[in-house]
Amino acid sequence: MNSPESRYVNMSAPELVKALCDHAQPGSQVHEEIKGALSVVLTKNLTDSIDRHEKAATRLANQLLWLNIILGVFTIVSFAL
Repeated sequence: MNSPESRYVNMSAPELVKALCDHAQPGSQVHEEIKGALSVVLTKNLTDSIDRHEKAATRLANQLLWLNIILGVFTIVSFAL
């Protein structure tokens, strides 16, 4: 048996908002299912975005570390000359 919420699982956030506006009466079972699916999709989008930004920040931090090391070496070499 196919549950009513299964049709909302693979929808994107804009599709869910459209479905919420077009098909669901506030307070109905369908309305609550769509709201739940929308919450799940938005939470997943947020966590994915945080993960992407965390990886980018880590990469930038590593690049800045190496830049500081190189600048430190050049500074020491310039004072030694």
